[in-house]
Amino acid sequence: MKTNFQRTNHFLILTLGAVLIGFAPIFVKWSMLSSSAISFYRMLLAIPFLFLLNLRLNKKFKFTINDSKTIFFAALASLAFTTDLTLWHYSMNITSVSNATIIVNSSPVFVAILGYIFFREKLSRSFVVSFLITYIGILGLIYFSNNYATGRVVGDILCLIAAFFYGVYLLI
Repeated sequence: MKTNFQRTNHFLILTLGAVLIGFAPIFVKWSMLSSSAISFYRMLLAIPFLFLLNLRLNKKFKFTINDSKTIFFAALASLAFTTDLTLWHYSMNITSVSNATIIVNSSPVFVAILGYIFFREKLSRSFVVSFLITYIGILGLIYFSNNYATGRVVGDILCLIAAFFYGVYLLI
C-alpha cells in the first residue's frame, strides 16, 4: 500500500511533466532552430533519460530483438512520431501556437478511428458525438481565429496531419 508521501510525490512528478509538456509549444515557437532541428534535439536529449530509466527498471542494459516484425513496427512507430513532431513544429511557424496545440491534441480521435479500421474496435454513440463536437470546435477555432483569411489555414491542416501521425504512433 502506498503512503500519502508516495502518492503526493507521484502527483508532483505528474504535475511537473504536464507543466513541461504544456510549455513545449511555447519553447518551440521561441526557438531560433528549424522545426526539424528541434525535433532532432528533442529526441536526442531524451535518449540519456530513457537509457537511465531502462537501467533502473531492468538493472542491466538488455536490448533484444525477437524478429524482423519488431524492427518493422519500431521503425514505423519512429517514423510516425518523427513526422508528427516535425509537422507540429513546422506548423507553429505558420499558425498560432494555440491552434497548433489544440488541433494536434485531437489525435485520440484518430486513434479511435484507426482502431476501428484496423482492430475492429467498436465506436460508441458517445464517441461519435464527441468526435463531432471536437471537429466542429476545431472548425470554429480556425474560422474565428481568421486563419482562413490570412493563409494560416495551411498550418492548421499540417496540425491535423500531425495528429493523424501521432495517432498512428500511439496505436503501434
